[in-house]
Amino acid sequence: MKKGLAASIWEVFNAFAVIGMIIFVVFIWKGSNFDLNYVVTSGENQRRIITIGQILLSSPDLVVIEEGRFMRSTMDPAKLDDLMVNSQDLYQKIGYPDTSYKFKITDFRNGKSWSIKPRRIEGNVEYEKKFPLTIKYSDDEINVGVMELKFYSKQTS
Repeated sequence: MKKGLAASIWEVFNAFAVIGMIIFVVFIWKGSNFDLNYVVTSGENQRRIITIGQILLSSPDLVVIEEGRFMRSTMDPAKLDDLMVNSQDLYQKIGYPDTSYKFKITDFRNGKSWSIKPRRIEGNVEYEKKFPLTIKYSDDEINVGVMELKFYSKQTS
């Protein structure tokens, strides 16, 4: 016959298991609420960097135009040289409010690169994405390269 508050090892173990499960459920619920807010904001900025990258890969200010057709993802080195000197027109045409971006195009074969950036970077949240492309120097010389795009957003939450 049991007297007082004497408990078996299994009763103590069950009590700790129930308390542990309650604590676990509370942490999961609180954590998922925070993660959901972060995922929504992060997803929006990731969508924006992909959109800007796709627009740049099709921009007449960067790509080769042959017979009135844009050669998507085929960069013209002469246009890239011009953009290094005067890139502000590009930033006025392509972008989102409260954001800025910079990009670097690198030729893998000869190591040549073009860095194009605005006068100042605005934003404190940074995202980075790489896009494959080609650089057409002439009909006989087409090299493979990459565009590294860095996107800055003022959004903090």
